[in-house]
Amino acid sequence: FNHKPFLVISDYLTRNGIAVLRYDDRGTASSGGNRNNATSETLASDAYSAVEFLASRPEINHKLTGLAGHSEGSLIAAITAANHNDIGLIVSLAGPGIRGEDLILRQSKDIMSLSGSDTASVNEYSRVMSHLYNIIVTEKDQKSAYISAMQWFNTYLDGKGVPPEKRKDETSVFVKSVVAANNPWFRYFLATDPKQFWAKVKCPVLALNGEKDLQVYYRDNLTGISEGLKSGGNKQIKTMSFAGLNHLFQHCKTGLTTEYATIE
Repeated sequence: FNHKPFLVISDYLTRNGIAVLRYDDRGTASSGGNRNNATSETLASDAYSAVEFLASRPEINHKLTGLAGHSEGSLIAAITAANHNDIGLIVSLAGPGIRGEDLILRQSKDIMSLSGSDTASVNEYSRVMSHLYNIIVTEKDQKSAYISAMQWFNTYLDGKGVPPEKRKDETSVFVKSVVAANNPWFRYFLATDPKQFWAKVKCPVLALNGEKDLQVYYRDNLTGISEGLKSGGNKQIKTMSFAGLNHLFQHCKTGLTTEYATIE
């Protein structure tokens, strides 16, 4: 949306003597590699490559080399630190602390409700998507997941007694949801509980969230991160929530994604 939040952050940090390395994700801009089959775990491997690059730089304090990740980037930071003991610190910005499926369902519910959808519509949508996500997580491959999802949805429409003229439209919408969710990245995210990684993180963690974040609800996810870290014996944790800030840490009115582009 023409905002450059990571440029703003890195500019502030470098002006205060903290070196920053920012890089494009694989398959983005000038970065090589294929993003099609990548998951958060794959991207964590890429993140550690960046850490290894910094280790080759003499001006870097290697004991204080940390990871700052926003949203999924926070999960990537947790995965990286869980697998490597040379990460000095983590700053989690609006990061997940609960299972991906639960996070996405809560996200959809909050956004729909605040956008004016009635309770019945929100509950019905949540029920359909919950079935879809469960199929995607449990089926062994994408083809099987697609077939099972369509079979279930046809039975669901039969049960509702949807007439043919309306059935076509509802099926079209559902197919788009299946296509959007039935890929390696989303399949991994839905099934993953970040706590399993946070439990293995031994470095200090600062976890921040906006209280009007409708994409990653602050209370559930900050609690999840804290619980995960403590379950592994890590007591070096500080969580902070900020009133009036959205998922991008902008000062906002509602927190809806439609506001992002309109905020100065």
